[in-house]
Amino acid sequence: MSNPSPRSRAVRVRAGLLFFAALCVPSTVLANAPGLESLEARDLREALTLYNRSSTDPLPLLDEDRIQRLLDGEVVKLRETPNGSEAPQRVVGFFLLDAPRSDVWIAATDPHAAYSGGLLKETRLVEDASGGVWYQHLKLPWPVQDRHWLIRIRRNADLAAKSEGLIWEHAWSLDEKGEPFVAEFIKSGHIADVSLEVAQKSIYTPVNHGAWITIALPEDRTLLVYHVTSVVGGSIPDSFVVEWSMLTLEKLLREVGDYARGIPAHYVGDHPIFLGADGTPVPLHTAN
Repeated sequence: MSNPSPRSRAVRVRAGLLFFAALCVPSTVLANAPGLESLEARDLREALTLYNRSSTDPLPLLDEDRIQRLLDGEVVKLRETPNGSEAPQRVVGFFLLDAPRSDVWIAATDPHAAYSGGLLKETRLVEDASGGVWYQHLKLPWPVQDRHWLIRIRRNADLAAKSEGLIWEHAWSLDEKGEPFVAEFIKSGHIADVSLEVAQKSIYTPVNHGAWITIALPEDRTLLVYHVTSVVGGSIPDSFVVEWSMLTLEKLLREVGDYARGIPAHYVGDHPIFLGADGTPVPLHTAN
């Protein structure tokens, strides 16, 4: 057998080095963010499929790139343009969290969280088994008029049952009582943070509906989804509202995530009990 030429030996050595180098390069395509290592793309696809199969208000499907971005720890944002130029757009955000669904649920639905930086004031006016009625007042910089509205909160027990308890949804829409009841609530003392004069100078928004959605995933991980459709009325164009929502959506979802990770130390002792979407109390954490 003849000895290989120096050139052929060099080619083989170079090929071996390249193969070894390829093995040593860490994979960035399949690597999940810290805390999300146990999840796979199919877990998210199955969760979204379950939601769309069980809900009357389906979410947009996510392609493989957006699924991987969620696994990488990113916030995925979408803007839906419905048929008809006059129809308001819906903004949808997705975020994957390394926290149990019950903790994410509390963080997302707590009216005292003040995610808007104090611009949005919320007052619980009515509490009932299905949710209740909240008053919300949005303080805007002068000379833009403030906005306010009454919303009907609905814990979607039907969706929770259809998903065998995996999906909890906190949905809202404008309450049928409408603007005239705001003054009545203020006069009766049920709204303390907004004066009657301020309310009368505010514009009542004609469209406001959306939901917080929390979907339980394996290993106590949670897919958090937020969507909102809003028209604020007055001289502010709808396109501005949508752009503002898209710009602030990532900050909002990440703040909810930070709050959720602190729930085990916060939701303890004599803290008021939260109800899950199925209407059952969320157990308190045990104080350390």
